[in-house]
Amino acid sequence: MELREDLFVIPVELGNIIYSPLRRGVFWANEDASQKVKDFLHGGKLNPSSEDKVQQYLCALSDAKISTPTRDSTPSRNRLVIILSQICNLACTYCYAQEARSKEILSKDKLKIAYDAALADENKSKYFSFIGGGEPFVTWEIIEWSVNYINSHKSNDDKVSFSITTNTTLFNEHNLQFCKENKIYIGVSFEIVKTVQDNQRPFYGSNASTFDVIHKNIGRLIENGISFGIRSTITKLNVALMPDMVNFVADNYPNQKKLHFEQVTDPNQNNTDFYNEFVEYFFKAREIGKKRGIEVYNSISNSVFRIRERFCSGETCITPTGSVVACHRISSEKDKDYETFNYGQIDTDSLSLDLSKYQTYLDFAHKKMPECEGCYAYWHCAGICPMERTALSRDQLLTKCEFTKEIVKRILMEKIVESNN
Repeated sequence: MELREDLFVIPVELGNIIYSPLRRGVFWANEDASQKVKDFLHGGKLNPSSEDKVQQYLCALSDAKISTPTRDSTPSRNRLVIILSQICNLACTYCYAQEARSKEILSKDKLKIAYDAALADENKSKYFSFIGGGEPFVTWEIIEWSVNYINSHKSNDDKVSFSITTNTTLFNEHNLQFCKENKIYIGVSFEIVKTVQDNQRPFYGSNASTFDVIHKNIGRLIENGISFGIRSTITKLNVALMPDMVNFVADNYPNQKKLHFEQVTDPNQNNTDFYNEFVEYFFKAREIGKKRGIEVYNSISNSVFRIRERFCSGETCITPTGSVVACHRISSEKDKDYETFNYGQIDTDSLSLDLSKYQTYLDFAHKKMPECEGCYAYWHCAGICPMERTALSRDQLLTKCEFTKEIVKRILMEKIVESNN
């Protein structure tokens, strides 16, 4: 690919960002320098012997190695995402699984088949993630059995790791010690601000404070030296509170070095005003985080450091019925576009993956809108999360595009400032 096809002039205050995504090059240019870049884009020649700095930068970019986008084309058999059930003890206001929730629990017989298939994979790095759809700790006995089964059946060469994404309300001394002994990473879903947590993530059928329980249990994680991370869903209710949330984490959980703020996917909230507020307060939170030793991030800010053709190549996610889907957020036949995401099933004695159906998902995930062509965020956004494309209208997706581009632009500017300091 020629440099002209991989070079963008992105307006910012007092100049422009000059960005080459595939060559991983970025610099700031004033208006005079920017005009030289624009002249090159409109057919100007490069002069390797020139002493002009813009020419030198452009020549260096032209000679730079081009990054190859990731092109995963087969399901990951050594990394399983497991939804044991859709049973939950909370009634979160924005829960994506409420409409599809059932009381079915994934059986041990089916789990054995899935685990044996993963352990038989030639890749010696194995990863098992127990995730929501419900609350994993509701089925703690099966998690404990699973970890013990995997550990007792792995080979000596296997490197196995576990994680559990949880609302953190069901800890007790036994499961805490088990997580500690087995080095299980805990992903904590937590809104951090008491009023927001109790409003958005209340107990099902109880007025007790979920914040009080979770805050105490995070303290127990810290006391036991269990590795954990915090992910907060950002809605209209807490979008302006992100800076306060960073300060709270820094004051109360001193060893926490990362904080994940992800915008809610909700057709009723995903509009321009919400996204503009998110950008404003997200970057204020990032600045506070830098001063206090916490990296504040979300899926878009992280995407700037990746080159990819699809936003997501899909998970190997086992649902409570034993089906295999490409996204844990579309895990029930009641979910919209379930057939697009479903590509396998645990049969009587095997984990069967239909590669033609997986390709159908990949084709869907690879789709782009006409507006993607010539966008500087193309190789990072890569067409937006496939699940979001099932939930949002075209107008909402275009609004999300502008939101994505703004975050990418600001992250690039951060990198320019950091490199100059």
